[in-house]
Amino acid sequence: MDHDNATATATSAAVASASASGKVAKKLSPSKIYQNKFIIYHWYMVAAVCAFFAILQVGSMVLHRRRRLAIVKARSVAPVSEKDDFATKPASSGGALAAPLALKATIWKTMIWREFTVGMWSSSSSEMFWSVGYTLAMLVFGFIYIPMGDDATPKSQASMYANRCGRLAFAQMPLIVGLASKNNVISFVTGISYEKLNFLHRSSSRACLILSWAHSIGRSVPIALQKKNSLGHLHMQMGVVALAAFTILTLLSFKPFLRHMAYEAFLISHIVLALLFLIGSYMHWEEYGMWVWPSFLIWGLDRFVRLGKTIFLNKLWLSFSSKTGAEERTAVVESLHGGALRVTLPRSMRWTPGQHAYLVCPTVSRFRSSPSL
Repeated sequence: MDHDNATATATSAAVASASASGKVAKKLSPSKIYQNKFIIYHWYMVAAVCAFFAILQVGSMVLHRRRRLAIVKARSVAPVSEKDDFATKPASSGGALAAPLALKATIWKTMIWREFTVGMWSSSSSEMFWSVGYTLAMLVFGFIYIPMGDDATPKSQASMYANRCGRLAFAQMPLIVGLASKNNVISFVTGISYEKLNFLHRSSSRACLILSWAHSIGRSVPIALQKKNSLGHLHMQMGVVALAAFTILTLLSFKPFLRHMAYEAFLISHIVLALLFLIGSYMHWEEYGMWVWPSFLIWGLDRFVRLGKTIFLNKLWLSFSSKTGAEERTAVVESLHGGALRVTLPRSMRWTPGQHAYLVCPTVSRFRSSPSL
């Protein structure tokens, strides 16, 4: 039996089985089959980028370790009079290993994290490249042509593209929330700090907003808001709420606006509008709520980890002891030359040169955590 006959026989058997059970089998169109595959392609792309930076991080760690071992080995065999020179001449040992590290540092600072300003908008080269490339990739996934069959109409094609954009917008949600958290897996894997990864959060948010508007326009303009798509239905009303909240949230996030003028108000509005967006999106399209629940779980896990770190690093359990608790809660703030402040407080924590810690002063601001060297 050839392949065509086998396919026809299998299809006939499926139809007969469905008829016997009282159900009518529907043949899936290529557009339906491939709708969700673009979401998978999107996550493949994100995973590939994370893997690339993870490889760079591992390679950098290996080179640093080899260079350190080379310095230790050279110091162990050097005469006593020359050992002190290694503190000021680290490049004299392991010079071949120093070259790749210096090249990586140069590329990192001049090409990837280089800052530039256009009017009121400032960005880095990496953010510009990723924002444009990521948004274009999402639009390609959303609008790439897939044949729908001879019975396809312009309205059905517009609905297909709109629904695909909506699905891709839902798929951004865990990524947006995950990259907004200070404790995220991508920072741990790639070695890139939360602050520098925050541009990925902004890029995925902008792409999600564009996809959401493409979904809204594609569903409302060609087929009009009638019957089950009319605004009289709760799921359509919640879609409007979600889109409006997310649009306002994005506009308020730009630097010249509320974000820099009143950070406390920005933070509270950011959280409230984000909750409206997530809840509204879930109620608008419950079928794709599987992307909303992970977003809440990621947010809750980040808050739980941050609370645990705060309790552990500050030894809050000692607050019940009047003497010891008072010492742990006390910080000395000194005004230095040039308008700088030096904050001295007793804490037990590991750190390396170049890192910083976040200080929370509840008597100054209950929500803001300021980075300090």
